[in-house]
Amino acid sequence: MSLAYLFGLIILMGLLSNWLSKALATMAPYSIFRLALLPGIILHESAHVAGCWLTGARVHRVHFWTQSGGEVIHTQPKIPVIGPPIISFAPFVVGMYALWHLGIYLTVPPLEISWQRGLAVFLMMSIGATLIPSKQDFKNSFGSLVVIAILASAALYFFPSLWHPLNTYAQPLLKPFILVTAIIATLTFLANLTMWRR
Repeated sequence: MSLAYLFGLIILMGLLSNWLSKALATMAPYSIFRLALLPGIILHESAHVAGCWLTGARVHRVHFWTQSGGEVIHTQPKIPVIGPPIISFAPFVVGMYALWHLGIYLTVPPLEISWQRGLAVFLMMSIGATLIPSKQDFKNSFGSLVVIAILASAALYFFPSLWHPLNTYAQPLLKPFILVTAIIATLTFLANLTMWRR
């Protein structure tokens, strides 16, 4: 059951990331919006680069400041099937890891307001708004994702004993992910509230 909750939180986090990004884009001039997202964009594109290195794809060019955000130009990965999803979804995995650690930091006592905690919330907003893979990321890995989903479903169907270790590993991740999701949801709500009042 823990794995199902974790999977649901990951989907919710992706939706919130998209909504937060759209809300922030309408709140401030474009250059200020882009500056606010720059830490998240740098982490996002750097994760793509790490995914390329892991899968043997050669990186030709990295941009952190383009009209659409950022981009990494690379060759096809040398690892078939799982290579494209590793490159495409590395920013989501790295971003969730960063958000998880920021969430843990925010829950360490004493719980008081400080510039460090303010910076952590700002970074959560920036990373959270740039978390979701782009349409191009989904397009690059769609075929591989279908194959992986079929193989994973078949493995869990034919070997139901795999559920127990997966649930055991998912359990400790739930509390930080719930906190991170709640903070990103609050930031998304506040950004939308500000947008609606205009």
